[in-house]
Amino acid sequence: MTTNSFAVPVARPPQYVLLAFDGSLNLDMWNETLAFAKKNKVKLSYFLSGVYFLLNSNRLDYIEPSKGAGHSAIGFAGDSINNLVNRVSFVNKAYDEGHTIGSHANGHFDGTNWTLPQWDLELKEFNHLLFDVYTQNGFDPLTKYNPYHFHSEQIVGFRAPLLATNSNLYTALRNNKFAYDTSQTARMDYWPKKIKGLWNFPLAELRIFDTGKQTLSMDYNFYFSQSGGNPDLENMVKYRDEMLKTYIGYFYTNYYGNRAPIHIGHHFSKWNGGAYWQAFGQFVKYVCSKPEVKCVSYQSLLKFMNTLTPTMRNEYQKGNFPKLSIPPSKMGDVLAVAPIDVSFLMNKINEEEIELSISGKQANLFPKNSYYIWMLNDKEILRSKYPRIKISAIPKMGRKSKLSAILKYKGRDLLKTSHMISSINFENFILLNEDLEKRATLGDLPEAHHN
Repeated sequence: MTTNSFAVPVARPPQYVLLAFDGSLNLDMWNETLAFAKKNKVKLSYFLSGVYFLLNSNRLDYIEPSKGAGHSAIGFAGDSINNLVNRVSFVNKAYDEGHTIGSHANGHFDGTNWTLPQWDLELKEFNHLLFDVYTQNGFDPLTKYNPYHFHSEQIVGFRAPLLATNSNLYTALRNNKFAYDTSQTARMDYWPKKIKGLWNFPLAELRIFDTGKQTLSMDYNFYFSQSGGNPDLENMVKYRDEMLKTYIGYFYTNYYGNRAPIHIGHHFSKWNGGAYWQAFGQFVKYVCSKPEVKCVSYQSLLKFMNTLTPTMRNEYQKGNFPKLSIPPSKMGDVLAVAPIDVSFLMNKINEEEIELSISGKQANLFPKNSYYIWMLNDKEILRSKYPRIKISAIPKMGRKSKLSAILKYKGRDLLKTSHMISSINFENFILLNEDLEKRATLGDLPEAHHN
């Protein structure tokens, strides 16, 4: 491959690919992910949930900052001492094999309104649940030593449950000697930078390949965007292929562009028949053997970022280095996943009509011969070439009905918007402003950790 010939101050950086898992409950997934990593010679990052190191019988020993003792949105470790010991062994095995261990906090509740003392408590509770696992659970009271092959000071990375953060969290992370956070989102081409002393390693904002559906580079967000967070085994292959193509487009955008790190976040769950776990595996096999690619853990990226001067980091962000020439055959992959700068809005314009509108810099991208499908509670009620319908065309709605509209072209979903209805009666209802489809661009709900 050729390179552009111009003088630049920095050499081309490696293409970092970060592969991470949230959760840590499912022992089969511990075994499967570690075996996969060893076979494919990649390093992973595991963000652990502290409650999975506390037996159900001892649940009151966890103090959730906003709800008190014994509360967890994702459950606890179960009743099996043997499973708990095996989980500790898998964490040690991961560490011994060069993978990174990070924190995903504990009870998986929304911390956006937590105070600094609440966040500080949650971080300290994580260390207590993890590193006092034997004595905390009371089955080996003589165990006073650290059951792990590493110490709490070596856990320096964090991902917030639901990606829910506030300024107090970052103060608490700094106070507790964390070095990086993976709870934010950003454009695909974002190069990490320090924000108030912490490296920001964000998930990527993506568009599912060749569609208008917004998502993040995390399996749960695909699951929610593609099937509403509900099982849909009939479309397993379609969902798998869409994720794989989206990830490859994300990779090519950066690999042939400014080489910003690729961030992939998954869970110990196999939704839609394992579609997303299969796509993850195929993606790793496709990209991690390519020249100048490093499929490594966040600890490795952290070390690399700490070697860069601010000038070098800024030059990387600009892509001011000799780039690889992107083959024409790959250009479509890049364009198909770039987020679209549009808004797809549903409004009740009067007592007789509801109207859809597309606005934004790229609104003119959508074909004029596309059409609209209107749905009530996920069942099709009407197809139309026009973005406006009469309310009389909608069947009777209940107080908590969901009205959706999809812009389609040649059988393909381009854009979708869904809104809840607050109904007094058929003639008099309120269309709530929140677009439910935006949930696919937010963090993982607690059910992301249920097996």
